[in-house]
Amino acid sequence: MSMKRTLQSARDERGVTVILVAILLVVLMGFAALAVDLGGVYAARRSDQTAADVAALAAAADLGDVPKMVEQAKARAHATLGEPISDEAWNSCPRPDPAGLASQAPGASCISYNSRQVRVRLPDRYYPATFGRVLGFEDYRHSAFAIAERSPAGIGGVLPWMTTSAGAEAGYQCIGADGPSECKNTTGKFGLLHFRYYTPVCAPGEHVQNIATGADHELSRFDHPPHGTTPVLSSGGANNCPDLPNGTQPENGNEHAPLRHGLFYGLGNSNGLFRDGLPARLQRSVSEVTLPRATRYDRVVDDTPLWHFIPDEFPAGASVPASCHRDQFVNADGQPYANVNLNSHVPTIVRNHLKDRPLQDQMLGLLTRCFLHYMGKSYEGEPWGGLLEEPSDCPSSGCTDPVFTRRDQAEELGAWDIQFTPRFAYAPQALNVPSSGPIMFDRFRAIYIQRIIMGNDNNAKQVCRWDPGVPLEGGQCGPSLPSNPNTSILAFHFPDSMLPGGLGGPDAAFDPSLGRVSLVR
Repeated sequence: MSMKRTLQSARDERGVTVILVAILLVVLMGFAALAVDLGGVYAARRSDQTAADVAALAAAADLGDVPKMVEQAKARAHATLGEPISDEAWNSCPRPDPAGLASQAPGASCISYNSRQVRVRLPDRYYPATFGRVLGFEDYRHSAFAIAERSPAGIGGVLPWMTTSAGAEAGYQCIGADGPSECKNTTGKFGLLHFRYYTPVCAPGEHVQNIATGADHELSRFDHPPHGTTPVLSSGGANNCPDLPNGTQPENGNEHAPLRHGLFYGLGNSNGLFRDGLPARLQRSVSEVTLPRATRYDRVVDDTPLWHFIPDEFPAGASVPASCHRDQFVNADGQPYANVNLNSHVPTIVRNHLKDRPLQDQMLGLLTRCFLHYMGKSYEGEPWGGLLEEPSDCPSSGCTDPVFTRRDQAEELGAWDIQFTPRFAYAPQALNVPSSGPIMFDRFRAIYIQRIIMGNDNNAKQVCRWDPGVPLEGGQCGPSLPSNPNTSILAFHFPDSMLPGGLGGPDAAFDPSLGRVSLVR
């Protein structure tokens, strides 16, 4: 009896096991089906993300031209996916879209944008279920989005130095000064401009910070939108941070300490960092672009000369004066000649004028000659004078093709190499220079920080005159820091067309199309 019950129990257990195994097999087959299908969905989703990334980057490159922005986004997405998406699908996202940016493109609600960013949301697509149909799944919805941003390329920024139309016409001008010699009231020395802080909160600004980082907010031009002829100043009382100011107050008196600390030393004479977490302006660099650097007063700083950005050759027929060609400045190895008299490419009259000057002055004279000739003017030995007139080979209205077009390293960033030196920046050009009252911005002039002078003319041996790309004369500029030296800054002022890609335009400082494009989400 006992044996029969045992056998019966065993048969019952085997039956239960068969049932459980059958149920588990169904479950396992379901999971296997889902695994196969979800693997396909994952691959499709990854393709979606790649397409959204590429589309957003392409759209951001055309930020400001909405039809072209939409066209580029769609074209790049379709090419990446290998199939088109209908216009109806591109316009299927909700209006307004809570997840989108401020504005949505007409006829393409899945593409939204603001002044600096573009968001591309790939319209919903569906991956057909295969094994998942066993569990009742017909298809799987998938999509992706990406946000790309157009931000200023390089270091640049608008610095708190005022320039004038006279300075632009001269090509080379003092823009910030407290002595010691080469800055005179007739050529510059207008003091510093007051820029408030806008971020993270409205607050009074500091000159030393603004020299290092540039203005932290956008500015506009007087007698242009949005304010027209209404003065709106980037200075004044507490909590006064108006949108897009078109002028500001100049500071009275000499302010040499902010010049050397913001440009060179860092905060507190000890390489202290600034509000953006970076060092003094000339100590800054960008990892994507490698430019020449040198040690001055124990600081490793940018030492990139302007001729570094001149290409080896210009296109045939380019409207560029011979005096701006690369062979006017350097030998076949890219180095300045020990003396301009050794450079047979430079006319004899110019060599004779410059050969007895220090090499720094020789190279400065050659650059000034290039700028004047580009503007259709004769070279008469500037910035010192004393040379018989050397006419320009440009029309009297000036040449028209860009000179500083090298982009060996920055092309993949959608930029030009010159944008990545901290010496390249913008300065407000004054509508006029009143004896008192605010300075109104006529435009923003592209400049290049050329000569920095620190010291006291009463002791010439203590004066540091530093031009980039040229060995210092007689151990100048080191090794120890001078004691509270006067400081002067002289800069080249670019004619608009002398720079590539619109970098020299009157509004270029705040033009998002001239920046670099990168993904932010």
